[in-house]
Amino acid sequence: MVEDHFGIVGTTQAGAYRVEAVVAEGGFGVVYRAFHDAFQAPVALKCLKIPQQLNADHQQEFLTKFREEAALLFRLSASIPAVVRPLHVDRLTVSDGRFVPFMALEWLDGEGLDSLIARRAQAGKPPLSLRRIIRLLTPVARALARAHHFPTPEGPIAIVHRDLKPDNIFIERVNGEEVVKIFDF
Repeated sequence: MVEDHFGIVGTTQAGAYRVEAVVAEGGFGVVYRAFHDAFQAPVALKCLKIPQQLNADHQQEFLTKFREEAALLFRLSASIPAVVRPLHVDRLTVSDGRFVPFMALEWLDGEGLDSLIARRAQAGKPPLSLRRIIRLLTPVARALARAHHFPTPEGPIAIVHRDLKPDNIFIERVNGEEVVKIFDF
């Protein structure tokens, strides 16, 4: 079980997100499952762990840059369906006063490629077939190629993932088909 690092399970954040449970934790953040009241749908809240000694000016500067990155991710995900879609970016209000930037992302039901590989190995099954690997990773390769030459009003830019690994490739089932999404762009 993952710890509620920010103590927000059972609270409503940003006026719309009823935080239900912690689902994952990494070195830089904690991911929560929340329910968006207006959308009437689950969302993922990714809350960043950042140094708490930032003064108010540095917090605002961090939040401004974080919002710029989220806006770029939003445009990227709108253009590339294999990139997880952000829905909102802001800061949380936590009871102990910590500065906690967060991003609400679309909720995905399924499993990470890392979990799929581990589950198959534990069950004594052979590795994924080459055909299935190609089917799963082709959208990832196309997404990366598009991101590396991403068009903007100022001209194309290169967006680099920097942490592509099985943990950041997610497989969900949508209408009976596998759909691949990339996390942590």
